[in-house]
Amino acid sequence: MSNYKEIAEQSFDKVEKLFAETGEPWIELSNDDGIKLDQRPPPPKPIGVYRVETTIDGISVEDLFQILWDPKYTKDLSTTIDKVETIEEGENFQVVYHAHKSPNIMVTARDFVVLRTWRKNDDGSMVISAKSVEDDRKKAVKGYVRGNLIYSAYRVEKQGDTVSLRYLIASDPSGSIPAFVLKLANKSLPQSFKQTKELVKKLNAQK
Repeated sequence: MSNYKEIAEQSFDKVEKLFAETGEPWIELSNDDGIKLDQRPPPPKPIGVYRVETTIDGISVEDLFQILWDPKYTKDLSTTIDKVETIEEGENFQVVYHAHKSPNIMVTARDFVVLRTWRKNDDGSMVISAKSVEDDRKKAVKGYVRGNLIYSAYRVEKQGDTVSLRYLIASDPSGSIPAFVLKLANKSLPQSFKQTKELVKKLNAQK
């Protein structure tokens, strides 16, 4: 697993601090249909950090975690990912390849090699942390620019009779992308939470 364990621990420390922050410097961008989107201005470059929050009924912390963790649901939960490949998987980590659709005809598609890890906290909350890594098993792919996921994370926890779901992301897509395309892409993050809620309803209906 190379030095992935050390990378994972550093990622957990960073994202937990960002989840705990309230008020400034976070700026509310939208709050619709029970889904709140905030931005923490740069750094990191080029666009800062985005954080999404909502609550989901009819599911446990553990079951929602399993949906977020299982690669077979990744495309269902994303507005841009159209290819998922598991490179390596262990008890509490995955090294995965994600290829994203281009957001604009003038923009080359991006791909990422990502280390995902999870842990369960003493309070029962569960956190999935992700970060780009270099891996010789998945080198550059023709037609894609290799992006850099600085960090992203889900935090799932019990909140009264419902479950709180929070997500944050800081990503450098690398190369040249117009600023307006980056902003549009990140402002669409609440849509992924709508898709998450729809998937939960669908899976519950199949039980």
